[in-house]
Amino acid sequence: MKRVRWQLCVGLFLLVLLSLALPGAAAAAPVQGRLNDSDIVQGPVQPGFGIPGAFMLSFGRDLSEAQVDLPALNAVATVNGLSFSPSPSWDSLVLKQKQPFISQGASITEGQATIAGPSKGFSSAGTAQVVLNPSPAVKASGKVGFVYDGMNKRTGFAIQNGALNLALQPANVSMTGINTGANAMSIDSAKVEIPSAGVALAMTGYQVKDGKADWKNLTVAQDPKNSLALGNVGKLSNMQVTVASPSSGYAVVASSNFAFDFGKVVQADGKVYIVNQPATKQSGVAFSDANVALNVPGFNVAANGITSVKGGVMIDEVTLTAQPLNMQAEVTGVVVGGTAGFTFEEAKLTYGQSVQQGGFEMTVTKSPQGYLVTTQTMIPASAAK
Repeated sequence: MKRVRWQLCVGLFLLVLLSLALPGAAAAAPVQGRLNDSDIVQGPVQPGFGIPGAFMLSFGRDLSEAQVDLPALNAVATVNGLSFSPSPSWDSLVLKQKQPFISQGASITEGQATIAGPSKGFSSAGTAQVVLNPSPAVKASGKVGFVYDGMNKRTGFAIQNGALNLALQPANVSMTGINTGANAMSIDSAKVEIPSAGVALAMTGYQVKDGKADWKNLTVAQDPKNSLALGNVGKLSNMQVTVASPSSGYAVVASSNFAFDFGKVVQADGKVYIVNQPATKQSGVAFSDANVALNVPGFNVAANGITSVKGGVMIDEVTLTAQPLNMQAEVTGVVVGGTAGFTFEEAKLTYGQSVQQGGFEMTVTKSPQGYLVTTQTMIPASAAK
């Protein structure tokens, strides 16, 4: 009953508008004085009616097309397929925002809505570009949309290319590329920082589809400015944990820079990796650009540029100094393990090597044919006279 009454009221209102808008209404009006030639309008007259400041209704080529200017709502409405029999109806009603809405802390631009006629259950869809910035610590932006399925009585909301920045204690949150849709959501990048703890969580390529979550990279990292002390002998810094996506089997890689100093005896530094791959059931520890030095009275051993390789270790340089023996050895390009077994690029052994004592030097160099050995002897100055 209410619906019939509403339709009847709308119909009467539109009929009144038509009666005022059609040329016949003007012809029935009393004439005040005589018309001059300048008073005659040349060309077709476009029917229309309006209330200044409220709305202006105008029709197109026929009564099935109408446009309503709504200054009070800062919008223009276009109606297609308008009819009045047997009841008021239309095919589509498009409402567009005329001027951007800007206020302190918010703005709405490019607003648009489409409303289907009664035959389609008044199904509607609308979008608008929205920016919210109520305070310096909060900002959100993106294209916001809604959909109403009048036939199935369903409503949905969506965000396209959204962004969010929150600078709130104790965490800072930032997100870019936020997109939502039917049973799906995706975020290009997201980051959560906790300055008081010196920790940040970063994620890229996050998406939820059909109830299943996935991502490209998930990383928990320590602030490079902070470090974790290990008593008085060492510290860990640049700690980071990376978790692979569910589709990649949740593989975990943890890494950290380390530095140890046991007085003058042992020093070590470099980067260590801990790897766990549940899919392949493999785990292990690896090193990158590590350096180790061992110092005891009379003897010094140092290995620089230690890097783990598949099945072995690669060392840029190994040096040995034996002061009691007046001997020094240096080996470069060392590979231990793997398919190579044990190889090196060059080894040099020096003994003595002074003008007063004499000595010799032996060099072993790797070549395509094998290892080439060369020696050089230094004769003491006293024996050379």
